[in-house]
Amino acid sequence: VPFFDKVYANRGGVHLKLGNANADLSEFDLAIADLTKAISLDPKDALAYFNRALANARIQNFDPVSDDLHKFLELAPANHPFRKDVESLLAEAEKPASPKLDMLREKKQKNLHQRIIQANDEERFADAVSLCDQYLEDYTMVADVWNEKAVALWCMDRTQEALTVILEGINHNPGDAFLYYTKGNLLAALGNYREAVGAFEKYLATCLPGDEKVAEAKEKLEIVKRKLSG
Repeated sequence: VPFFDKVYANRGGVHLKLGNANADLSEFDLAIADLTKAISLDPKDALAYFNRALANARIQNFDPVSDDLHKFLELAPANHPFRKDVESLLAEAEKPASPKLDMLREKKQKNLHQRIIQANDEERFADAVSLCDQYLEDYTMVADVWNEKAVALWCMDRTQEALTVILEGINHNPGDAFLYYTKGNLLAALGNYREAVGAFEKYLATCLPGDEKVAEAKEKLEIVKRKLSG
């Protein structure tokens, strides 16, 4: 069926975004299944390899990440906006480590991620920041952790620091739309309305149809536009 590969690729992207937004690890498994099907139908879909690498990284299944990122570099155009970021991610992903150490790290990261979410839910924001720092010492490819850290700092009235964290998160995860949504919120809170417009527009341009924050982002975009014009 013509273009059927794109159906799987797009649905895999939706699961990836849902998993990141809701911290639901099962969504990443669904994303991997759909993206694998998409790749089987179109082995030259560079973005499908990139998204599958992100999904595997989010469930700490790091073995296939390097191969998928290499495949992305092989297939993506030389001027692809993600190319430099993928090259830096590969440099980190390919650091040598023993299998035993990898297993211990994997267990540690899964536990940390759960503790981060719980700390923010319970409004223990300082604890959440500390746990995020522990997580990011080893892995920087999980956009949700950058977002959790930024939100914790924001809730502690450390908004400028939160923005710095989000910008670093975007540097490591340039394809994650939700980070731009948080960036827009932080810029608006700081009174940087012109830059906030750009951030919300970037979110709306890169998020998938049906993303749960679309309506809120559109509303906030109109608010900051009115502030600029007023």
